[in-house]
Amino acid sequence: MQRSIALFAAAAALAACAGGPGRGGPPAGEQAPLGAAYRQSVFLTGASLLFVQFDADRDYITTRAEAQAGAEAEWKRAAEGAAVLTPIQFATWSARALGGPNLGPYRLAFDTNVNNEITAAEFAAAILTKFDQFDADKDGALRRPDMSERLPEPVRRPGAREAGDGPPPGGRPPRR
Repeated sequence: MQRSIALFAAAAALAACAGGPGRGGPPAGEQAPLGAAYRQSVFLTGASLLFVQFDADRDYITTRAEAQAGAEAEWKRAAEGAAVLTPIQFATWSARALGGPNLGPYRLAFDTNVNNEITAAEFAAAILTKFDQFDADKDGALRRPDMSERLPEPVRRPGAREAGDGPPPGGRPPRR
């Protein structure tokens, strides 16, 4: 699974490096508008990996019933017979199932009462909440495009400069 993520990241980096004159990038001597590549960025979270895994009939669609059954099965794997998950147990599960602690969903999405214990009910509720967030058309089914997310638009400060505006006043020119 980590190899798949690494291959995806390498492909994205290669595509980003391939831009430039004659390769889909801006003409020679011009800079791309600030944030153009950023606005095109699409990513998958660790939750996407779970929902793909929950697709029991392998039809490339994860239904809410499959997500519920998957959440229950994943709880059994994560808890290993315990009544609750501690933060350390959650981190261990997150590293195995989601690929790491920074791929989300995060522990506090599961530990809704913030008592450092995640119950089976909290675990299932967090997974189904994420299902509902992905299910934008509310048809009770997730398809692969439903699970991709775009980065939010950057927030610009008033008076912020755009790329290509030249060097900041009193500053040195950008490197080429």
